[in-house]
Amino acid sequence: MAQVAEENLHARRPRRSYWRDVWLRLRRNKLAMVSLVYVVLLGGVALAAPLVQRHDPIVQDLEQATQAPSRTHLFGTDLYGRDIFSRVVHGTRIALIVGIIATAVAIVIGVTFGGIAGYFGGFVDQAVIFVYSVVATFPSLLFILALTNALPPVGEPKLFKVYLAIGLSSWVGMCRLTRNLFRSFREQEYVLAARALGAGPLRIIFGHMVPNMTGFIVVAIAGGIAGAIAAEAGISFLGFGVAPPNPSWGVMVSDGRSYLQAAWWMIVCPAVATLLAVFAFNLLADGLRDAFDPRHETV
Repeated sequence: MAQVAEENLHARRPRRSYWRDVWLRLRRNKLAMVSLVYVVLLGGVALAAPLVQRHDPIVQDLEQATQAPSRTHLFGTDLYGRDIFSRVVHGTRIALIVGIIATAVAIVIGVTFGGIAGYFGGFVDQAVIFVYSVVATFPSLLFILALTNALPPVGEPKLFKVYLAIGLSSWVGMCRLTRNLFRSFREQEYVLAARALGAGPLRIIFGHMVPNMTGFIVVAIAGGIAGAIAAEAGISFLGFGVAPPNPSWGVMVSDGRSYLQAAWWMIVCPAVATLLAVFAFNLLADGLRDAFDPRHETV
């Protein structure tokens, strides 16, 4: 009787959608939720940068140079008298643009090549493995610097080259993951059924197999944006990324490194902004990875 009652209880319980289960699992992760709120806040700041800024982030005022944080300049000013708070706000826009577009480039390339390799196997698989093995042998930073210098200038100076170079250097992990997943997907019943109904390889790959790895793609987006933001800040710090006077966090840290004792706010404020953004996206990626895992029960 108890078993029958339990079965009736489960039968009366309304079915939840897959995405609602994911949301409920994510909501139980406090760190992931805090990170999600911070990421949404970053997006809002990036979209409303002209409204949030207190001063023009590019206009110089040498009479206001290296002023400490105050009510007028919340994060102080740099050696050219520019308001650091306004530059950090606009740097958020650059960081997110680079992170999103570079990650999109990496995912498109990785999913396409990894899907083709995992689905067809054989010579195609070996060719893709060879290509991403060659790319993976290069240190990421050196590879990005080489691509940044090799790519032709398109659009805003250096910006297009930066996110394209980062995307072209970070697709290997997604390609390897997609290949391994597709090797297991290609013998699943829904793939065999689609093949029996006459569906072509591209339709099976992008219409049936790719949707089944949506969770992995969402996690890869969050983690990829974190990596792209860190990479952009690194190459801008070295002088190969976003060109001054654009307010990139990496450029700001580079400008302030010689003034750490005299004007610590010049390096601390953009450095903390970079660390918090990367930390938030990484924590969100970890939370999403757990949320998409059905082994984590929902209440």
